[in-house]
Amino acid sequence: MATYCISDVHGCYDEFMNLLEIINFNSEQDNLYVLGDVIDRGKKPLECLNYIRNTNGAELLIGNHEQMMIDYYFNFDQLWRKNSSGKTRYQVNSYPQKAALLQWVKTRPYYIDITVNERNYLLVHAAINASLPLDNQSEDYMLWERDGFIENPAFETHTIIFGHTPTPYFNTDKLDCSVWFDKKHNDKICIDCGCVFGGALAAYRLDDGNVFYLNSNRGKDAHKYFYVEDNEIDKAPETLSLQQKQELEKSFDEYIKTLPVIKSADPNSSVFVYPGKEAEWEWEEDEDDNTNR
Repeated sequence: MATYCISDVHGCYDEFMNLLEIINFNSEQDNLYVLGDVIDRGKKPLECLNYIRNTNGAELLIGNHEQMMIDYYFNFDQLWRKNSSGKTRYQVNSYPQKAALLQWVKTRPYYIDITVNERNYLLVHAAINASLPLDNQSEDYMLWERDGFIENPAFETHTIIFGHTPTPYFNTDKLDCSVWFDKKHNDKICIDCGCVFGGALAAYRLDDGNVFYLNSNRGKDAHKYFYVEDNEIDKAPETLSLQQKQELEKSFDEYIKTLPVIKSADPNSSVFVYPGKEAEWEWEEDEDDNTNR
C-alpha cells in the first residue's frame, strides 16, 4: 500500500494515465490524492474528473479552477469564463451526467489532514494560513495564495503538500520544473511541475518521499496555451470574427518564438524521470460552449 499526491493535471489525461502506470497505482490498495486543478487548459478535463470520481482510492481536492467552475454553474459568477478556454465548459455542458458531476465536485474537500508513517501532512491546492486554526481557513487563501504563504513558516506539526504555482516560480533556475522543497523552513513541498505548460507531471509518494515524473511533450505549444490567457485572444469579445482571432493569434505566434523551452525535471537519488509517451496536442479553436448551464 502506498500514498501518492499529484497536482494540477489540467486536462492532461494521457500524461495522468501514463504516470499512474509508472507508479503501478493499484486502486484497491493505494491512495491517490489529486490536489485540484484537474480541469481547464488541457484537452481532456472531463476524462480526468471522471477517472478520479469513479476510481477507488482516488480523492480530489478543490482547486481554484474547480471553484471557479462551481461558482459559474451554481452562483452565475463569470470569473471562470475569463480563466478558461471554454473546452471544459463545452465538455461539461454536453455531458449527460452533468448535474451529478457538478454536485460531486462541489462536495470535495479544500484540504486533507493525513498521517503516513508517523509523519503528518496537510494536503491543499495552494496554501494554508499557519496563523489560523484549520477549521477557520479562508477558502480564497487555500485556493489562490502564493508569496505570503511561502515566505512564512507553516505548522510545526505538519508538512504542507501543495500545487497551484508551477515550480519554476520557486526554483532558482526559472526553467527548472522539478518538485520544489522549502529549504528555508523545511515544511512545504510544491508538486505542480507545470505539465500543461511543457514541464512535467509529478507524483510524490508520502511513504518515503520519492518523486516520480512524466515529462511533458507539449513544448512550444504549451507556452502558447500558457500565455494566451493573458493575451487579447482570450479577452476578446465573443463577437470577434474568426478572421480577427486568427490575426491576433498570428501576431502572438511571433512572441511565442522568443520563449525558452522549459527544462525537464532533473533526476537525483530519489527522483525517477521517464520520457513521456506521445500525447495528442495541437492548437485548435475551442468548441462552441454556448449551451445552457
